Amino acid sequence: MKDGTNIHGTLVVNRWHDNVNSLFNEEKRVDPKKDMESNILANKQGIKTQAEIVSEQGKDLEDVYSQLAKEKELREFYGITTLNDAELIEILGGQDENNE
Repeated sequence: MKDGTNIHGTLVVNRWHDNVNSLFNEEKRVDPKKDMESNILANKQGIKTQAEIVSEQGKDLEDVYSQLAKEKELREFYGITTLNDAELIEILGGQDENNE
């Protein structure tokens, strides 16, 4: 540019600043449970991808999947069982009824 400024550098810095602000903006995360439920619903409706949800938490989807796969393998090795989706839905459904 004529005034000697670097527009590319300015855009990168501004974008970085926006990302940092969104990571640490606590006003956006008033109720984590409702945020998670909203993300689940948006994902099921095809409005939001898992990559978008994970990136909002400052994580990379491939890293998350890799870690989940390692943990699953480790649980299987030690014979540790966890709740499946149906059991989780039953538990969450029961909590919602109790809270109303």
